[in-house]
Amino acid sequence: MARVAAVFVAALALATAKLNTKVEPQSVELTGRVDIEAQHDLAVRIAKSYSGYKQVVDKIGVQQ
Repeated sequence: MARVAAVFVAALALATAKLNTKVEPQSVELTGRVDIEAQHDLAVRIAKSYSGYKQVVDKIGVQQ
């Protein structure tokens, strides 16, 4: 799942985001903060596209 973190870094739309991933046997946990809801949605979509059968646990906060 290091691929998810690498894609986050490479995605220009997430350049200002502070995101972390934690991989468990059955899940991927996303934590951190983003500036806007669109960044949140993109991060979750990326994680789901790379997670395979694992559940994506979304704990990302959005700056308001």
